[in-house]
Amino acid sequence: MSRTPRVVALVAVVFVAAVAAGWAFTSFVGPLIPALASPGARPTPHPYAPLTLLVTSNGGQRAVTIGTDTDCSALLPSQVLFDVCSLAVNADPAVIGGAAFGSLNAQDTPSYDALVWRARADRNPAICAAGGLESPRLQACQQASVDAGYVMSDIGVEVRIPLPTPAG
Repeated sequence: MSRTPRVVALVAVVFVAAVAAGWAFTSFVGPLIPALASPGARPTPHPYAPLTLLVTSNGGQRAVTIGTDTDCSALLPSQVLFDVCSLAVNADPAVIGGAAFGSLNAQDTPSYDALVWRARADRNPAICAAGGLESPRLQACQQASVDAGYVMSDIGVEVRIPLPTPAG
């Protein structure tokens, strides 16, 4: 007997098994994972939350509303302030803290300052903890988030994040 019929039969069995496994996966597992169930609809990678900054440079002060990270170019030529702004415009504190790649509590990072900015903009010191800060950096962030005199500056550009007035 020739081996060709056996090989063809084996290929047919493997093909049918693969099709059945694919159908089972998309029918039963796919709905549990939205990205797999509808490949055309992807979640927003990180929602934005606007920031209002008071920027002082060249002797003048102006209010700047930052809606997305592309608006942070108003802080150039300071790469430091640009980086902090690009992180702080994220609405999710975990995204901001995660950008420090494990160094958030060990060293100064743009993520730390961005958590302060976000906490000030949202008038919510709990953002510091939600971003992953731990003592003593957590307490420092929480204090800076409500400090009326908070300012950050770099190479002649000064940024203040005004505390929003309470509603009511």
